[in-house]
Amino acid sequence: MELFGGNSWSAPSTLEIDQSGEEQLSVRAHWRTHPSQDAPYFAARFSLWSGRKGWELQFLHHKIYLSNPPPEIDQFEVSHGWNLLTFQRAMHAKVLDWRVGAGPVIAHAEGTGRGRDVDGGDGLFGKGYYVSGAGALVGAGKSLSIWRSLFATAEGQVTFSWARIPIHTGHARTTNLAFHLLVGLGFDF
Repeated sequence: MELFGGNSWSAPSTLEIDQSGEEQLSVRAHWRTHPSQDAPYFAARFSLWSGRKGWELQFLHHKIYLSNPPPEIDQFEVSHGWNLLTFQRAMHAKVLDWRVGAGPVIAHAEGTGRGRDVDGGDGLFGKGYYVSGAGALVGAGKSLSIWRSLFATAEGQVTFSWARIPIHTGHARTTNLAFHLLVGLGFDF
């Protein structure tokens, strides 16, 4: 079991916003993370190892804030989560641990535009949370024993995902290519 804090950098992408009765917006979006603002950026992972190979379930609470909104949008963010829930295959190699995984994006958009909140209402996982897309990741990291079953881990991950997120009277679509740096603690049962 591992718990991480960290930060990420997201590449620019195209953000399209469709709302009924409004012209479609399309913007070359630049994203920021703000890892300690609002709900903190984090990851949690559960692993089951057999020898040098393992299966993992990881929850990555990624956050993206639009830093260059068009005039029609006051604020747009997926800060309560561009959440990636990935099922992963991992391997201990000579120097690093490697992993590759894929799974759904569970997203929660917030902000205001065109005089309205963008919140899409009640989602499958509670207010505003929707299974909105899919993603994949590749990661490499190193763990160091601290004491008995306690260890520290540093890891880099690259994720690529897409989502079509319900918003008020429509949806927002974008992709996300992100580079993550994770540092955390783990416990081996």
